[in-house]
This record gives sequence, structure tokens and C-alpha cells, in this order.
Amino acid sequence: DQVYFTVARMSEEKIPVQATEEDLNLVTSFVAIDHPELYWFSGRCTYYYSTEEDGTRTYTDIVPIYDFTRDQVLADLPIIEAYAEDCLRGLEHLGEFEQVKAVYEYIINNTFYDLDYYGQSIHEIITKHRGVCASYAETTQFLLQRLGFECFVVSGGDHAWNIVKVEGDYYQLDTTWGDPVVDRIEDSVLGYNYFLVTSQEMYRDHTLDSTFPVPN
Repeated sequence: DQVYFTVARMSEEKIPVQATEEDLNLVTSFVAIDHPELYWFSGRCTYYYSTEEDGTRTYTDIVPIYDFTRDQVLADLPIIEAYAEDCLRGLEHLGEFEQVKAVYEYIINNTFYDLDYYGQSIHEIITKHRGVCASYAETTQFLLQRLGFECFVVSGGDHAWNIVKVEGDYYQLDTTWGDPVVDRIEDSVLGYNYFLVTSQEMYRDHTLDSTFPVPN
């Protein structure tokens, strides 16, 4: 919680810790993965430690590293809120399936898949309308979480997508591979081959590499 609240405030204060480097990396990366709205934080931190006589490191503090300045974030937040409001307007009256479908289609219809654009967060898709798989997945998570869905990002094989809970069951969802710009679609029609599918279907051509257990 302390890492989350520090990052949410964009504070550069030291956070006291008592953990191994591996555990600290997991905690900070999970804050970034679970909270796409904190797009200015990718999980990187400056680590402070003391060294024992035997060479063992005792970690004492961490300081989050931000990819954007506070002024940049303040300037972009109205754009991000306007995007979310435009996408989600009226969806509260729909069923869960229809809500997920609307978000999926909105992102694809308002985004250009661009391999030369390396941003990995919601910032790229919302403010620039372009991005790669990680930004597609983060934006999908961001919007579905705003609707109250349990949704998270998974990855493997240099690709990222989502798992979302819909009407009591978990489904795999790949917004990127639904975009007709991606060469996996035969024509210009938005695709649904990776929209709310089972794990068995998704893992035919997706390789999961997760540091935490994911539902089937």
C-alpha cells in the first residue's frame, strides 16, 4: 500500500523497506501491472541498502522512478478522463458481455497499431492513439477496471494481453490481435478470434510466462 500511495502522489520520498531485492522487484512491478492509471510508473526504483561484513545486502529504502514529470501528468489527465468518459458513456445500462465488447471495439477503432512506437502504457493509446500490445492491454485493463471488472494483464513471448472475469467466469482477451492493422486478420474487418476465449483456445498461439498464477 505504501508503494501505491507514494506513486499515486508522484512523491520522491524514500519508502522504508525490509525485503530481498527479488521481493521488492515483485512488489513494485505488481503495483505497475495492477494499476494502469499510474502510467507514469513502470515499476523501476532506486534502491538503497547497507552491506554487511559478509557482503550481504540489507535493503533499507526505495524511491520510485517516474517516466513523466508532474507537469506532464497534470496536462494529460484531462485528455485521459475525456477518453474514458467517451468510451464508457452509457455502458452502465448494458450487460457485462456487451460492456466488454464495447470497450474492445472502441480501443481498436481509435488506435493505430505502430511497431515503431515503443510506449507501453495507456498514455500512448489515449493521448497519441497509437501503440503496441502492452499499451493495448493496459488500456483495456484501465477501462474495464473503471467499469468494475476484474481484469489484469498477462504476457509471454514478447506479447501482452488480458484475462477478464465476465458474468462469473474468466476469459482470455487480446485486443491487439483483434485490430485489423495487425497481419493476423485477412481483411480490414475488426476480428473476434481472440475475444473472450478459453485458455485452451488462446494458448494455441500465445505462450504464457507469468510470475503469478492465473485462472483457467
